[in-house]
Amino acid sequence: MTITYDDVSVAGCGTTEVITRTWTATDACGKSASAVQTITVVDKTAPVLSGIPADITVECDSIPAPASPTVTDNCDADVGIAFSEERTDGSCEDDYTLTRYWTATDSCNNSVQATQTITVRDTTVPELTGIPADMTVECDNVPVPAQPTATDNCDADVEIAFGEVRGDGSCQDGYTLTRYWTATDNCNNSVQATQTITVQDTTPPVLIGVPADVTVECDAIPELVTVTATDNCDGDVDVSFTETRTDGTGDTETITRTWTATDACGNSTSDDQIITVQDTTPPTAVMKNITVELDANGNASITAAEVDNGSSDACGIASLVVSPSSFNCANVGANTVTLTVTDNNGNVSTATATVTVKDNVDPIASAQNITVQLDATGNASIAAGDVDAGSSDACGISSLSVAPNTFDCTNVGANTVTLTVTDNNGNVSTATATVTVEDNVAPVAVAQEITVQLDVSGNASITPADVDNGSSDACGIAALAVSPSSFTCAHVGANTVTLTVTDNNGNVSTATATVTVEDKVAPVAKAQDITIQLDATGNASITPADVNNGSSDACGIAALAVSPSSFTCENVGANTVTLTVTDNNSNVSTATATVIVEDITAPAVTAALVPISGGDDDEGLFKVQFGAEDICDANPIVTAVIKACRRDIRVKNGQKLEIELEDDDCEIEWDDGRLEIEARNAMLVVTAVDASGNKSTAAAVPQFRPVGEDDDEDDDSRRGNRGKRDDDDDDDEDKKKKKNKKKKKRRDRDDD
Repeated sequence: MTITYDDVSVAGCGTTEVITRTWTATDACGKSASAVQTITVVDKTAPVLSGIPADITVECDSIPAPASPTVTDNCDADVGIAFSEERTDGSCEDDYTLTRYWTATDSCNNSVQATQTITVRDTTVPELTGIPADMTVECDNVPVPAQPTATDNCDADVEIAFGEVRGDGSCQDGYTLTRYWTATDNCNNSVQATQTITVQDTTPPVLIGVPADVTVECDAIPELVTVTATDNCDGDVDVSFTETRTDGTGDTETITRTWTATDACGNSTSDDQIITVQDTTPPTAVMKNITVELDANGNASITAAEVDNGSSDACGIASLVVSPSSFNCANVGANTVTLTVTDNNGNVSTATATVTVKDNVDPIASAQNITVQLDATGNASIAAGDVDAGSSDACGISSLSVAPNTFDCTNVGANTVTLTVTDNNGNVSTATATVTVEDNVAPVAVAQEITVQLDVSGNASITPADVDNGSSDACGIAALAVSPSSFTCAHVGANTVTLTVTDNNGNVSTATATVTVEDKVAPVAKAQDITIQLDATGNASITPADVNNGSSDACGIAALAVSPSSFTCENVGANTVTLTVTDNNSNVSTATATVIVEDITAPAVTAALVPISGGDDDEGLFKVQFGAEDICDANPIVTAVIKACRRDIRVKNGQKLEIELEDDDCEIEWDDGRLEIEARNAMLVVTAVDASGNKSTAAAVPQFRPVGEDDDEDDDSRRGNRGKRDDDDDDDEDKKKKKNKKKKKRRDRDDD
């Protein structure tokens, strides 16, 4: 025997493979047999990393470069190493964690990973350069803040915050400035430097605009000028002023004006102007024309000040006198007066003016209330003397007048009139009085007969204008009223109403008229659809109330009628009926409705299995007999089935059946138009459905009774049920033979 083998290799990942080795054994006669061996070569060993650095903590400017580890593998000589780095932020920009990953994967995807964690910190503060030294300066020579620089081991853009604090000194411009520069890197490492500047003010202000000394007349003393001051530091120097007067000989005096400027730190400077004053000029008399008014007694007076129009003197006025100074009604008009002006040094001047005397005092107007009656034409008039109650004036009354002084119907009642009093100088006063005008003439009432219609709600109303037929009054009609003005169904026919006419002055007249009320509104007929059922005789009827759906009339309904009201089988389905509504005033309306007539009476069904001659206690020949009748459907649909062997077999009327009760077999077959059934039980079920879908069912079971047997035969045999059997062995044998004979007959028929 010879044994050989043959290898077939399928390469996998890397150096792995699947070897299929087939072994063949051959004997001396050349007959052989084979067997197969599968060798699977795998690589499940991960590579080994070497040279991974340990975890470290470093300053942010001392992060080492990534290491270059090596890798070895049991099968793969050229394993690749993948490097990645992940940064996790810390509490500041230069405070974080670096996680470095080296992953070695061989050609069969076996991999190993190593990590190094580098904790990066920034704890070094920045360095400030360019901070100026402390100094003392004048308040107008404070230097601007310096611009120092800052460097940091990690932060290339260090933030420098500047702050300045002023410490007040003894005055506004004497103080201390402390300047702070704070450098802070990204991790809040900070350093601070300061400079102190002492600021002082020792320079006094400078006065500008102080006038020179002068000698002037007393009427030419110069106005006070505005003197200003400047200061090296104080932008709002306080300038104070004082003036001293020193009397000289005669009418002279000396005025000393002093200005002093003081800055915020108390540095000050002063300057004077000397003014020498003398008086040699008489006063200036100036007058003005005036107008004066007489008082209620007809008198008036003036003072010198009233006609003085600014008389003046450089050294002051001692007195003013005017003449004449008293006036009365005789002086009404223009009057010349003289003003005498004397100054403090006895110099005198005079001037004249015109005093115009006016009587502007109104007379005293007094009026009294009166009552007047309209005459036959509705008019009345009065004179000024009728309402005057003793008007007066100091300079005399020129005229009296009253308005209005005529009245008509429109003035009935209280009327205000004005009494006008004019004095001799054209002054006017007025007073009011009440003139009561009376009208006692009643209006003329005229009424007309009318006819009104009730509305759909059974109501009607009229207005006074409806029955008014030209009622009138000389002074006008104020109101018309009619009673009654509302009518209902109870008022159909003639009704007497009263028209009441009231004129504008409350005088009243009445007249009567007949209002005929008519109801011509038809009732509202409302019908509703209904459904009714035919009775057992195929008839049904309805009343008007059955279809009435709330028909109404404001004046009441007298009668309801419906047509048609009787229905038979011919009306099964929808039928239109008419509801007629007549109200109490013989108005008629109609409405239609649909009456759906339903037939709900099921057909009457009969079913029977009529025995035919022959048979024994558990088999027999029967005839199917069934029928159905319906009150509305002359031809209901009738179906008949024999239920046996869990089947429904359709049969016809008169169908012949051979039924044998059998516990073990269940067979159904047709033999020459006859239905043969062997089953545990059998039943005839007849179903009838009429045109309205009403359905009824009847059933019958076979009754086994051999022809010629007595009626007192065992009940089990008579009903065809499986009852208790006789113990007679001969009868059992006969039955078995008979059954076998029938089975043979069926087999023979099947073979044919």
